[in-house]
Amino acid sequence: MNTATSTASIDKDTACAAGTAAAAPRVAPVRIDIEQLTLSFGETTVLKGIDLSIEPGEFFAFLGPSGSGKTTLLRAIAGFGPTPRGRILIDGADIAGRMPWQRDVGMVFQSYALWPHLNVARNVAYGLEERRVARPEIKARVHAALELVGMADYALRYPSQLSGGQQQRIALARTIAVEPRVLLLDEPLSNLDAGLRVQMRQELLQLQRRLGITTIFVTHDQEEANTICDRIAVLSAGVVQQVGRPADVYDNPVNEFVARFLGTANIIAGHTQRTAAGIVFASDTGTLRLPLADDAGEGRGHLVIRPQGISVAPAPSEQTIAGTVRSAEFLGGATRYNIEANQLALLVDIKHIRGAPDLRTGDQVALSIPPAQAIFLAA
Repeated sequence: MNTATSTASIDKDTACAAGTAAAAPRVAPVRIDIEQLTLSFGETTVLKGIDLSIEPGEFFAFLGPSGSGKTTLLRAIAGFGPTPRGRILIDGADIAGRMPWQRDVGMVFQSYALWPHLNVARNVAYGLEERRVARPEIKARVHAALELVGMADYALRYPSQLSGGQQQRIALARTIAVEPRVLLLDEPLSNLDAGLRVQMRQELLQLQRRLGITTIFVTHDQEEANTICDRIAVLSAGVVQQVGRPADVYDNPVNEFVARFLGTANIIAGHTQRTAAGIVFASDTGTLRLPLADDAGEGRGHLVIRPQGISVAPAPSEQTIAGTVRSAEFLGGATRYNIEANQLALLVDIKHIRGAPDLRTGDQVALSIPPAQAIFLAA
């Protein structure tokens, strides 16, 4: 049977298979270990001794700004680009020197990379046909993949007839159909509008949980990474800055870059010293002194305070800081105020409650900063 006849039969069989239950995933989740991975383009080193471990079945994110190396690291796992130094272990086997098709990983590209001249069923079948999978098996796996992403009724449509969200689902189905051991997602939501991105990231999470497949998600959007990933690796300049659960990294950044990149933060230069009353932080301006937790450490560094960690006190006291409201920004769930206090500009988030009075520019306020909300980062 020639290819045209085979794929036409796949189209027909897939379109007529509605109601068939999607097959359960066949691939057990695997562990990924990246050891001292270094990669250069010419004289430019873009990955610098990356060490990471990703647990079986984990939804893991590479998070960082443009140029941080996150997509290069993902492509190195997939086998695209120059061969790096170091090791990439999947289930204990080093794949660093293998060709992409020998790695048993599936990648969903930012552009989706669908064939415009092939309908949905044939797009999903493409990778299976390249692997010379038997036609009955292709039919079953194409339908199962389309069922998993809720697109079984669209088997005969073409990419131009689909919305961005639907095209993304087809790209996912095509990757799932080949049953890879690892799923790689390269900013798959970046081409969608804001509302659809929220919907699709939840669908991605549900699909990943259903499949149980080890998944790596690349994004520069901290909200995406925080809401759907088990753990994140924050990258900057080809170096992993910090790894952990999103809430842990947000609450306990290890350096100024992580504090600034993962959310908004007030960052104040100064030093700490031990006094009879405990550890005290003094700003370089000489205008701010704050008591800190006993384990804050001593020396020069920066104090990190999230905007929601500062509250407006009902009345001034010895424990509050006097300030003046300079501007306000309504964020929906909160209002962010820029408050000048002791010659410092502090961002303060106050929860928005319908009917509650807002602060106005020029208002005098008393600010309270509990020691537990202040993070000292030693220089």
